[in-house]
Amino acid sequence: MQLNQGIFDVASVSLITLATILQIEKESGRNLETRRFRPNLLIESYRNEPFEEDDWVGKVLVFGENAEGGALSITLRDERCVMINFDPETAQATPSILKSVVRLHQNNAGIYGTVVGVGNLSIGQKIYLRSQ
Repeated sequence: MQLNQGIFDVASVSLITLATILQIEKESGRNLETRRFRPNLLIESYRNEPFEEDDWVGKVLVFGENAEGGALSITLRDERCVMINFDPETAQATPSILKSVVRLHQNNAGIYGTVVGVGNLSIGQKIYLRSQ
């Protein structure tokens, strides 16, 4: 896909939970590929509640029991733009997706964070939420 201005996020790391994507899928009536949301990290949490990641703002996510995977300071909610309407394979726009996010959660889906500890991430690694 070629865009004149490019596609930019406002923080170093973007995260979204699987439950959030599934809720947007349900509301929009479409199967959505995770790539549409361009997350650096997709998280499947124990709570499994849509938009629960909003509760993490102002806290730190620690990856691994001894922080061997590093840590992220969660800075803000991810206010979505029209980019989530575009299919990553075909670039075909589906406006109902952003409209669903607006209806469901005031145009926010996912969160942004800043790296505060380095390490190696792995699929299935446990993540801990800590106060700043």
